[in-house]
Amino acid sequence: AMELVPRVVMRLTFYVVLLIVVTATQGADVRGKRSKDQTGAVQQFYDVIDEFKEDLEKIAATNGHPDDQYISPFFLKCLDILVCWPNATAAEEFDQEGTLEEIHRRYKGGGHEGPWKGCPGKSPSPPEALPEPWKGLEYYVPLLDGKKTLPEVMKELVKDREEYLVGFVDMADRPSCMIELLTKIFAKVANWTTPGTEVVPGADAIVAFSLGTGKHVGPKPRSFFPGHIEPGHSNEGLAHSILLLLQENPKLHVFAQWEIGDLLTGFEYNLGKKGELQFGPLKIPNSKDETVWETYENITGKNFSTIHKMFPKGKTYLSTPGVASGIPNWIRSLPKGDVSRIYVVGHPDHRNRCKIEVARALGYSKKEFSHIDVVWPLPKYYANWTIYGCDAWAYDHHSTQPWTTHRSRFLMTEMKQKLMMINIWFIRALKCKQK
Repeated sequence: AMELVPRVVMRLTFYVVLLIVVTATQGADVRGKRSKDQTGAVQQFYDVIDEFKEDLEKIAATNGHPDDQYISPFFLKCLDILVCWPNATAAEEFDQEGTLEEIHRRYKGGGHEGPWKGCPGKSPSPPEALPEPWKGLEYYVPLLDGKKTLPEVMKELVKDREEYLVGFVDMADRPSCMIELLTKIFAKVANWTTPGTEVVPGADAIVAFSLGTGKHVGPKPRSFFPGHIEPGHSNEGLAHSILLLLQENPKLHVFAQWEIGDLLTGFEYNLGKKGELQFGPLKIPNSKDETVWETYENITGKNFSTIHKMFPKGKTYLSTPGVASGIPNWIRSLPKGDVSRIYVVGHPDHRNRCKIEVARALGYSKKEFSHIDVVWPLPKYYANWTIYGCDAWAYDHHSTQPWTTHRSRFLMTEMKQKLMMINIWFIRALKCKQK
């Protein structure tokens, strides 16, 4: 019996070792398959960069303000947030939802391991610190020497991060889902195009959102509310767009944020001195005779009072969702069945979110408004912004809202809003669903 013990122990040891070897081999096979599957991770990012190549090149060409030089470095950082995962094992901690949360934290400035400063050891030595609000872009400015386009530099950045990106994706529970999530988010980051639609006959509707404000008027304390501030040059251009749409179809109903509404109707606010803040109704040339200038009333034959203005409630800031929230009741006030299409008018870099908010506001009553199509007008319905004192990208450098003074500032603000809209519902809409 004593002689059998060593034999049993030896056999048990043999089977344990065999089990370990088989398990390790299977694990290696799985990892090998995953690594093989994810060799396309870099190419998938390349494909998105190629898809939005024209958009990215146009964005990089923005030069309406000296600070617009920071737009390209900013977009490189937004890309790096998605491809820089130096600790591949961190993927074990993140499913798709966790990864999305980490991306949000990185963009806001605080990452999984403290403030996010880019890939350690990968970025070139930064120049001297940049002023606010450009801090954090120091590592990306040297990558842009003017010899290569932004899409080309983006591809180089992805290639440089390949080890980190593939390692992170490979460690995910479902690698194909993880890379799809990352590339879909990047597509949102890169896409700033809003394809337009022709205006058709019918008593449909225009919904217009303001951007920025003009100079303060009246005694201090300063206020951004009606009667205390001029509407601003960007909003003059947006009011012009509404009149162009009405020239095409005078039957359109108009719902406008108050700054634009005031420009269409004309206004006078008395702040202790008559005429202190006074504008006449905006006029544009007649579409057939440019010597004739016409207002809303001239074009439509309707009284100014038929324009619905959305004002802030009390001293509350009127946000984009706040404007959209008033649309359902306004549509209910119109003749039943009039509105089957809404033309969303907004600043070029803002109108995408404006359309989303309109659709969201109507979505709360899906059955009631399911027949309404929400669209953007074609670019031809937008004015030449420079005639109103804006730069060619529709920014008023004298706006009293700092984030609306030039494109570099606004894109940083709007990108945050874009990313916040990428949530659990975005993940659930992906074709590849993580188990």
